[in-house]
Amino acid sequence: MPRSKSEGDKIICFYVPEAVKRRIRVTTAETDKTQQDWLLEVIEEKFNRLDNSTNSGTEDIPNPADLCCEFLKELAEGKRPTNGKMVKLSHLLGVDVEVLTTIRDRYLDGGEVNVKNSKMSKV
Repeated sequence: MPRSKSEGDKIICFYVPEAVKRRIRVTTAETDKTQQDWLLEVIEEKFNRLDNSTNSGTEDIPNPADLCCEFLKELAEGKRPTNGKMVKLSHLLGVDVEVLTTIRDRYLDGGEVNVKNSKMSKV
């Protein structure tokens, strides 16, 4: 039985090959965990390994001002900021990624960008 949803939990749905699904089912039965809890553990462990391998302890969370400047510089140069950068910036600013995408696309397509009307909560 899946654990109950906590406030702030988000759903992720993805497809896996049948062989992977079978291994997950067997492993979770052996460990007496739900598939959801086991997969969450696996994902968190992977993130911890990534954090430890890419972060030597001297690098902090990206500075929102630096990321905003990168974003604006790329726009000014006519470049399209990557989706990864857009997602990071949206999380740091507390703005939906769709809002940033709209601003980016309107700017690059030569349209007018009215930031206040684009639902940016912190502007």
